[in-house]
Amino acid sequence: MIQKSFFYSLFIVPYYFFYSSALAQELQLTKKDTSEVRFINQRKFFIYKVEKEETLYSISKKFKITQGEIEEFNLELKEGLKARMKLWIPAISLLKKEETVAEPKEKHHHDEVYHVAIMTALNIPEHVTKDSSLVDSVFVNSNLSVETLSNLEFYEGIMMAIDSLKKSKPKVHLHLFDTENDSLKTSILLKNPEMKKMDLIISNGSNATIKPINAYSKTNHISFASFTMNAGELIKDNKDAIVLTPSSLTQCQEMGKIAAEKFGQSNCIVLKTLAGKENERSMAFKKGWSGSSDKKIFEVDFSAIIKKTMTDSMTDYLKAIKSSLQLKEDNLVFVPSSSEEFVSTLINAMKEYSEQYRITLIGLPTWQHFETIDPLLFELLNVHIFTSSFINYNSTSSVAFRKKFYSIYTIEPTEGAFQGFDLMMLLGSELIKSGKNFRDHLTENCFKGLFSSYTFGKSSDYSFLENHYIAVCNYRNYELKKIND
Repeated sequence: MIQKSFFYSLFIVPYYFFYSSALAQELQLTKKDTSEVRFINQRKFFIYKVEKEETLYSISKKFKITQGEIEEFNLELKEGLKARMKLWIPAISLLKKEETVAEPKEKHHHDEVYHVAIMTALNIPEHVTKDSSLVDSVFVNSNLSVETLSNLEFYEGIMMAIDSLKKSKPKVHLHLFDTENDSLKTSILLKNPEMKKMDLIISNGSNATIKPINAYSKTNHISFASFTMNAGELIKDNKDAIVLTPSSLTQCQEMGKIAAEKFGQSNCIVLKTLAGKENERSMAFKKGWSGSSDKKIFEVDFSAIIKKTMTDSMTDYLKAIKSSLQLKEDNLVFVPSSSEEFVSTLINAMKEYSEQYRITLIGLPTWQHFETIDPLLFELLNVHIFTSSFINYNSTSSVAFRKKFYSIYTIEPTEGAFQGFDLMMLLGSELIKSGKNFRDHLTENCFKGLFSSYTFGKSSDYSFLENHYIAVCNYRNYELKKIND
C-alpha cells in the first residue's frame, strides 16, 4: 500500500539544502574503536559496537560528534540504545565548527543559488492531489502505473540525496515538472520563463520527451543530465548534455577494451549474425579489443548459414565455432545476441566442448535476467556478463540506503530510487563544489554510487559527456557476482 509519506515531499517544492565545506580534524581513538570502517559516497564511518552502560551522550563525547548526527545514520535508535548494538559513527562532523580545520583549497560557491529542474512523467490521478484522504487506499494504488511508481521512486531517491546534502551552505532550488511522457506537454513546460534560470535539468523520460529537453538545453546552454537508456544518439551534438547510462554500442566497445585487458592472450572469436543490431555490437566489441590488444580476432559468420529450425541450424553454428577454437589456448567468444532462446540453445549445445576446450563466453547485460538457463551452465562455460550497472543489495551502503528508504516509504527501493539518489549525490555535490561549470570537472574522477560507478568521457565522434563505466560479472555458486572495482 502506498503511504502518505511517499507523496508528501512530491508536492513540497522548491526545496533547499545546505552543505558545510569545513572538514573536521582526525579523531584520535583507540584501534578497537576505529578498527571497522565503511564508506558511503566517499564519507567515512566507524562501525562501533555499544558497550554495557554506555549512553548516546557518552558515545557522542567519545567520538566528538553530536548525538543528532549519530541518530541521523542509525534509525534503529528510535527504539532505544542497546548493548552490543552496532552504530554507524561519522568519522568527520559536518556540524561542529569548533572542530574544523582550514578551508579546503577548492572553492565552494557559498553565495550562489542554484536552480535544478526535474522533468519526469508522473501522471498521478487528479483525485490523489485533491483528496489526501484517498492516498492510503488500495484504490489509489491500483490507479498508479508501474511507470509512475518508478518515476516517483526516482524523485524520492533525489530527495533522499538532498537530505544527505542538506547541511550545505549554497542553496539549491528544486523544481518538479510532470511531462506526462508527452512531447507536446514537455515543450509547453519548457516555455515557462522560469526554465531559463535553471542551472541543471534532470530527466529519466522517454525519447519523446528527451528530444525537446535536449534542444532547449543546447539552445540555452543549460546542463542536461539523463538516465534514459540509449539517449546518446538523441543528444550527441549537445556539449551541455550528460548521459549516466552508456549506450549499448559504447557498452560493447568498453566490453571489448576490458576483455582485451583481462583476456588479452586468448583466442578471440566474435559472432556475426543476420541481425543488423547484433553486427553493430560485434563491430563495437572488435573496435574496443583492437585498440587494446594485438591479438587477431576470428569472425564466425552465422549470416552465411541457411536458417532452418533453431535445432537444425545450431549444428552448423557449432561447426563454425569449433573451426575457430584453439585446443591449447584460452578461447574467448563474444555473443552479441540478447535472444534468450538463441543463447539458451547455444550454451546447451556448447557444453560438450567445455571438457576439450578452455572457453569463456562474453554476454550482454540482458543475460543476467534470463530465467530458462541453468546458472551451472553459465559457470561451466565461464560466462562473463558486462553491464553498465550492478547493485549489490547486500553491501553496507546499499543496506543503509534500503533501511532508510523503507523507514520512510515502507517499501523496498527499486532501481529508479537508486538512480535518483546517485544522480543527485554526484551532480549536486559537484554543483556545490565547482559551481555552474561543474560539468567541466566530471571527467577528473571516478565516482562510486549505489546503482553504478561513473567514469565520464567524451566520445571521439560526439561532444556530450557519457558514463563509460562497465561492471564485469560472472556466476559463482549460482550467484552473479561483480569481479572488478
